[in-house]
Amino acid sequence: MYKNSRNQPGIEKMLYELKENTFKKYDCMTVAEAAGISYDQLGDFIGEDGFFSMVFDFKHADLDVASGSEWFKRISWTIPDLRKCILDSQMYVQEHGWAANFIENHDQPRATTKYLLQYERNDDAVKMLGAMYFFLRGTPFIYQGQELGMTNFKRDTINDFNDLSSIDQYYRSIDESYSEEEALEFVNLRSRDNARTPFPWADKENAGFSDTTPWLKVIENYKDINAQSQINNSESILEFYKKMIKLRQDSEYSDCLIYGSIEPIDIESDDIIAYRRQLDLVVIDCYYNFSDKPVEIRVEEKYDIVFQNLDDINLLNKTVRLKPFHAVLLKVR
Repeated sequence: MYKNSRNQPGIEKMLYELKENTFKKYDCMTVAEAAGISYDQLGDFIGEDGFFSMVFDFKHADLDVASGSEWFKRISWTIPDLRKCILDSQMYVQEHGWAANFIENHDQPRATTKYLLQYERNDDAVKMLGAMYFFLRGTPFIYQGQELGMTNFKRDTINDFNDLSSIDQYYRSIDESYSEEEALEFVNLRSRDNARTPFPWADKENAGFSDTTPWLKVIENYKDINAQSQINNSESILEFYKKMIKLRQDSEYSDCLIYGSIEPIDIESDDIIAYRRQLDLVVIDCYYNFSDKPVEIRVEEKYDIVFQNLDDINLLNKTVRLKPFHAVLLKVR
């Protein structure tokens, strides 16, 4: 299907005509799903005269499977794998235009479950993951429920799924000689329905979404993860996202965090993702510990704390000591 539908000769003429006769006339911001393009084609899509303002890069989204269309081919990935996917993408996009950064959307399982695994309900880890992508160069997209730290669901039968792809993947897995239990596990992990359950507004019937039976079952943990319980709770994931938005949009560091360049920071630890944002003389180093153990990093700079998800970071002489699941932004003096 992909060979017959992606990037066929002549598509550039159609996309150029689309831009010239619609988006460009009204100075529209556009973002496109363009899963089939390679990095050497980015200039055509998001360059100065590109077809769109930005495109989503899905390479990190399917890190856990060999193919996004074959969920039964699971991949054991590592933090260095995730780091390479994200930072390689950032560096390529930076050469040509603007990035559309995301960790969740309507076609993906919840990022907490995918990237944090057994720590999906650890609030420190969820905040760390959110900060890691939020302060990348580009526009951060927040998908509904992500700001609460929503997780995947757990369904006991294929009949509880509404997504055609999930049903198809279930039976394809069985055709590949997996058991019904294994097939259901694959679908629970990757189903698009994970991100399509009713939004959990409160600890009420149907998660406060509706008085009637919704199209999908609400997620089982809605009594613990819901908007009402997080609003005005200064330690909640929702309030943490609000703090990140304010820092990026309305602070002395806004210009650097929005318009600054990005480059990877080489770290020996396999548990850390780190990058530098810089605009003129303002330099902010961003460190994210994906481990449940403290990690020490040797540094050459002296720092001032800009932002973190945990208190009391230990800044020793040429050493930054990160707590488990610590996210910290540090301004170089």
